Amino acid sequence: MLRSLLDENISPVVADGLAKRWPRMLPATVHTWKSGSLLGAGDAILLQAALTENLTLVTFDVNTIPAMITAWAEEGTAHAGIVFVNTRTISQDAHGTLIRALGQFWMQHRQINWLNRIAFLPRPKAT
Repeated sequence: MLRSLLDENISPVVADGLAKRWPRMLPATVHTWKSGSLLGAGDAILLQAALTENLTLVTFDVNTIPAMITAWAEEGTAHAGIVFVNTRTISQDAHGTLIRALGQFWMQHRQINWLNRIAFLPRPKAT
């Protein structure tokens, strides 16, 4: 089941918009999840915490996380999945576009087991 954790570089406005449009999605945001205690935490700490609650990380970090999860795969270290957002596809300040894209992605992939899965978020389809 796809349950998303939006990283700190994704505005809480996106989580609010997702919750309003897709109430069953139950998105979490690092800004408020665990009372915000993981704001500023390293990628490994965040991914390990997300794994304990089966939360798939949604992130714009296409620079540091890929190398880390490649090493994790070689070591056999698990994560609860990662959905990368590329700024060439959706900019960080395009909240409405990001909300639509994440909602459509969730509708299509919500029943999949996201353990150790990785995907890139596509632009949303016109509605």
